[in-house]
Amino acid sequence: MSAGPGSRDWRHGTGVAALLFATLAGHMAWYGSWIVDDAGITFAYARNVAAGHGWVSFPGEAPVEGFTNLLWLLALLPTFACGLFDPVVTPKLLGFACAFGALLLTRRAIRSSRAEQRLWGDVGLVLVAANPSFAIWCASGLENGLFALLVACLLAASARIAGTQAAIGWQSAAVAGLVATATAATRPDGLVLAALWPATVLVCGGGSSRHRLRLAALASGVTILGVLGLTAWRWHTFGDVVPNTFRAKVGDSWPRAATASALAIALLALQLLRWRLRPSRQVFAGIIHAALVLAVLVITGSQGVTRSLAADLGAGLIAITFGLGGRHPPARTAPWVLGTILALSAFRAMPPDWMGEYRFGTPFLLIATPWLTIELGAARALTSGRPRALLTVLLAALLVSVVWLWSSRAARFQNDPTVPMADVEAFHARVADWAAAHSLRDISVMTADVGGALWLARHRIVDLAGLCDAEIARRIGRREDLSELVLARRPTFVELHGHFANTGNLGTSATFRDAYVPIEQAAPDAALRAPGSFYLRRDHAPTDGRRR
Repeated sequence: MSAGPGSRDWRHGTGVAALLFATLAGHMAWYGSWIVDDAGITFAYARNVAAGHGWVSFPGEAPVEGFTNLLWLLALLPTFACGLFDPVVTPKLLGFACAFGALLLTRRAIRSSRAEQRLWGDVGLVLVAANPSFAIWCASGLENGLFALLVACLLAASARIAGTQAAIGWQSAAVAGLVATATAATRPDGLVLAALWPATVLVCGGGSSRHRLRLAALASGVTILGVLGLTAWRWHTFGDVVPNTFRAKVGDSWPRAATASALAIALLALQLLRWRLRPSRQVFAGIIHAALVLAVLVITGSQGVTRSLAADLGAGLIAITFGLGGRHPPARTAPWVLGTILALSAFRAMPPDWMGEYRFGTPFLLIATPWLTIELGAARALTSGRPRALLTVLLAALLVSVVWLWSSRAARFQNDPTVPMADVEAFHARVADWAAAHSLRDISVMTADVGGALWLARHRIVDLAGLCDAEIARRIGRREDLSELVLARRPTFVELHGHFANTGNLGTSATFRDAYVPIEQAAPDAALRAPGSFYLRRDHAPTDGRRR
């Protein structure tokens, strides 16, 4: 902040930071020790790399890129090297630090707005910290907090360009390209958001058009070189140019990428047209623009992530915000508009996520929420008298309903979180104990939930979801039969649940039923799988009648 320590702005900023800290810390702590099972995959890889086993999910296995969050994995490595890693405390503390830093950096972007709008932006940031979709995944052990931090870096740098319109140096462009590379290395959809800084420079940067074009080209070139370097490392280490997780989901990726591109092009075209209109036509054009934005969101299916803002009202609110934002010059709204469009496109490009609570929507929530509150506050400022009072009541009612919906979602998730890593770890510990009690050695388990099992590391795992298994990933991606491969691998146990019970026709395969027998579990509850979903190879079945 440019204001001195004794100024009103400094006191206000300190108070907002303290409120954000308390809200985010309390919200993330609400979910207790829960860590999602997929985070265990990253933990296992980091442990094996730190121990010198290489980029493998289990010591002795072939290198397979079963993760899509390389930078998050690298951030965890020092804690393994120092012997400080705890599978609950370490990722939660690091995730909180990154998420809190993301909120503070986004506040720097808000300060480029008009002074009367900054308070509304601060309200939006508090809502981000209170949103279950944001806090849940920053507390999950996955990379969302780090991803949010890097996206906030790009947003703050872009807002600085838009706010000052000063000439930008080559160093800034190079640094922006490096941050964009880091964003892409944290999660694949980060490559879409890497376009934020170059796009902002082109739309509203200072200097001549040729100078802006060169800066955008430099930042993009640095990012491209960084991504090419990452691809070369991937080919050298894993023998592939894309993560193995992409192979497992390739069937859904290309159509979604096409619709994401259509979303980005349509919304950018609408906004550019809106910026070109004369002020006398702004009101009418704003209504048309909002309707078209809503249509784009519905047609492309991207309205789903907007529900994390205010249930089914989210898509309408975003459409209204696009309509309102167009009345400002591009220099004031470009980073927020472009950031929201890119975040929506990145969300649409990702495959459908079964984990719930819009795990891939973190960048969208971070950018769209404060922009939404700023524009709603600006709309209120344009009214007076009874219209202002009515609008104030409506905004207050909306806020209360949103908080109520979020509290209900947070309570539901706390009671029934997505696949806790601890439950999977406990399940495989029981499997290992059962095998030891029946003198089974060197066992292997085929299952789809592998994070806790890999972290436990008491037996080999065959990943039925294909994330850590290149051969299975390719068969799943091509929708091929898995039953022959399962029988060829001859796992000691096979665990089937949910839609994985029918993956590769395993559940209906007569050959599989001949080779495996169901065994009863000690605790047949929902969290630890239902009876009849766990199978033992027939030639290992106990002969004394004891199957428990």
